[in-house]
Amino acid sequence: MTEMWHIPIDLNILTFIRFLTVGGAMVSITVSVTPEIRELMQRFPEMNWSGFVKKAISEKAQELAWREEMFKRLKGEEEIDNWAVELQRKIRKGRYATLKKEMEEGKRK
Repeated sequence: MTEMWHIPIDLNILTFIRFLTVGGAMVSITVSVTPEIRELMQRFPEMNWSGFVKKAISEKAQELAWREEMFKRLKGEEEIDNWAVELQRKIRKGRYATLKKEMEEGKRK
């Protein structure tokens, strides 16, 4: 069965990129670029554009996954952070009271 695809006149279909998934199956994506970009890309035939895009997508996906994991970990440590901040505030408040008392006693002498 053949499917009909509508391709805008001002876009060129560049290539299919294949990615490995967990099950080992490959997934294809299609990248569309303007004719000007396509012409510019063709000036550099030594460049593996498909590999470049595959690597860029892979690196960005890994970066976003890492960032998501770090946010989860930080969220898990929020209770400890709040406890530490509150403890520091109590210590400062106690130290301020002590210094104020010492200053008042020093003025009386």
